Amino acid sequence: MKKQVFLLFAALLFSQAAFAQGYYDFTAVAPSGQTLNYYNNGDGTVSVEGPLDLTGNLVIPDSVTYSGTSYSVTSIRERGFSNCNGLTSVTIPNSVISIGLGAFWNCTNLTSVTIPNSVTSIGDYAFYGCSSLTAPIYNNTHFVFIPTSYSGSYTIPSGITTICGYAFSNCSGLTSVIIPNSVTSIRERAFQNCTSLTSVTIPNSVTSIGERAFSGCSGLTSVTIPNFVTSIEDYVFYGCSGMSSVTIPNSVTSVGERAFQNCTSLTSVTIPNSVTSIGAEAFSGCSGLTSVVFNADSCTVFSNAFANCSSINNFTFGSNVQYIPAYLCYGMTSLTSVTIPNSVTSIGASAFQNCINLHSVTIGTSVTNIGIGAFEDCLSLTSVTIPNSVTSIGGYAFMGCIRMTSVTIPNSITSIGVFTFRNCTNLTSVTIPNSVISIGEYAFYGCSGMTSVTIGSSITSIGDRVFSGCSELTSMKFLGQLPPQLGTGVFEDVPTDIPVYIPCGRIAYYVTQMPIFSNYIETTVDFSAMSDDESTGTVQVLAMPSCTDHNAVLYAVPADGYRFDHWSTGSTDNPYTLTVTSDTTIIAYFVSNGGGTEGIGEVGENDIHISVFNGRICVEGITNEEVRVYDITGRTVQNRSLPSGVYIVKAGTLPAQKVVVMR
Repeated sequence: MKKQVFLLFAALLFSQAAFAQGYYDFTAVAPSGQTLNYYNNGDGTVSVEGPLDLTGNLVIPDSVTYSGTSYSVTSIRERGFSNCNGLTSVTIPNSVISIGLGAFWNCTNLTSVTIPNSVTSIGDYAFYGCSSLTAPIYNNTHFVFIPTSYSGSYTIPSGITTICGYAFSNCSGLTSVIIPNSVTSIRERAFQNCTSLTSVTIPNSVTSIGERAFSGCSGLTSVTIPNFVTSIEDYVFYGCSGMSSVTIPNSVTSVGERAFQNCTSLTSVTIPNSVTSIGAEAFSGCSGLTSVVFNADSCTVFSNAFANCSSINNFTFGSNVQYIPAYLCYGMTSLTSVTIPNSVTSIGASAFQNCINLHSVTIGTSVTNIGIGAFEDCLSLTSVTIPNSVTSIGGYAFMGCIRMTSVTIPNSITSIGVFTFRNCTNLTSVTIPNSVISIGEYAFYGCSGMTSVTIGSSITSIGDRVFSGCSELTSMKFLGQLPPQLGTGVFEDVPTDIPVYIPCGRIAYYVTQMPIFSNYIETTVDFSAMSDDESTGTVQVLAMPSCTDHNAVLYAVPADGYRFDHWSTGSTDNPYTLTVTSDTTIIAYFVSNGGGTEGIGEVGENDIHISVFNGRICVEGITNEEVRVYDITGRTVQNRSLPSGVYIVKAGTLPAQKVVVMR
């Protein structure tokens, strides 16, 4: 592919040169006998070029006379002598101050040339492809060319200010180069494909390094970029597969497209706070990169900046970072946890998308915006607490977070975007605060593990299929005096006979707007019950307070190794009946019991054993006796796929036993 691009580039140069040579102002014979073409610069000077059929030793005059007027020859035109394969030597006069881009490109038989010190400007690849040149070409300020056959170490002469584009390109035998402090500019592709180059010291005098300057230098092991360089251009270190370290100074404001792509030995990098932009795929393919320190206060990152950096397991944000750019950590499959500092106010679109092993994230308390798809397909993320500072959550933000069991949505949120929690299959419950006005389409679509949802009092609209596929819902609660406007298929696959709690006296409105449900229960208060820490235990609401019965019945279900201690009211009853007359939140507290499991261990008497396995109550030691299972209200239930809760088991002569199922 590279060869094809290069051939296309060569053809383009040739055609451009041929085209340009058709519009000269006059011709004149050179002292060496060849006819050259001249272009009037309009200031008493001319630029020169030659036809493609030039041969022999060319002497360019310092002046020419045309129609009685004498002109000083001050410049050689861009591509002016490119592809003049018959040229064997060139003498450039002291009148010339400028040699254009590709001026002698691909003059394959050119064996000698002298550039006078009068020349102050030399374009890139001026002598590139001059395969018969055997000695370096330079004047007192510009280093132009070294033969590709050169091998070993090279010291650039003192006084040189510019290393021209392509000067050392493809010198595969060059092992080291010493650049003097006089150099201020290293131009495009200057050291491209110097595959044996292992050492280069770039002095602090250098202020600019051109595009692809060191690309393909696979033997280069480390680089320190000088303190006065402001821009790392596109592809500068592309394919430097041996480079294990790089120092980016605080002077740098931009890192170009694919600047470090495929630097497979690079293990760590620090982005200084001065950087305001990072180009597309800047570090993509850096498969050995494990650690990134990101200090850029406010930065734009183009797509896939760290694509295929599959080994990054430590991504640290500086304490002054204000904005996490879009796509910054996209696809970092080894990243397991991240802390977003309090300085951050916004998390960009897809910033952590496809971080499939990210299981822990702490969002700083100053974040106001979580962008579209910010945590999409973070398959290992288990829970998220969204701080009260957040006012906007973009669509798709947590879509596909299949292991996320809980999420806290703050009262600062006014809308939930489209697809925000789609396919969060382990999300068990959600409370949508009173601040939220609308829920976008498919927001909770496919949350097949969700058992309860509370919808705040300000909701006016719920988009298409928001709760479609939430087939395990066992209860819903609406706090609004009026039901919201519904899109298409909002409750598709939701059981229609589950209890739906609504404000007292509003049943006519809800039945009219949402006739799909058959079990509306009017309640006077906003009541919720929760665990102090869901890792230690959960709370099952066995009965909610209603307009006719103000009692709530609760059961605290401890996790393995914990036991119920008390409720936030001080009561230690379990189950617990609480009379609720106002908006109430009650909390269950659990304590460690040294590793045992209360209410779940096997129950045994008279060789009859009761245990719980995979949502089923197993009874051993009974052959013909009938086994009955009741829920806490005394209703008979089928003994399969039981949801978490308290059950009463009557088996044979064994007294009735209370059994807790936790799933």
